[in-house]
Amino acid sequence: MPDTRRRFLEFRRSLPRSPRLERQSVRVRGGSLVVFTSPPVAGNLPPIVCVNGGMLFDHSMLWPALSPLATARQVVLYDQRGRGASEEPVDPAA
Repeated sequence: MPDTRRRFLEFRRSLPRSPRLERQSVRVRGGSLVVFTSPPVAGNLPPIVCVNGGMLFDHSMLWPALSPLATARQVVLYDQRGRGASEEPVDPAA
């Protein structure tokens, strides 16, 4: 195994286990978006809201990479309309 990969895997194993995400459905303009949040973290820091990179992917693309942030901040992810668990809009122009 190349040294870089071995060091990366050791690093990932050293991180605390990712918290479970809570799933909620939010009504928006006649449709619904599914929002996923990590547990709140003590302190006065606001949550981090993450937007996935494009119309083809859902929140699960970001969570593995961003889950270490959830040890210090609450992380909020959502599936864009028509992706992942969110509904497709009835009228795409909406």
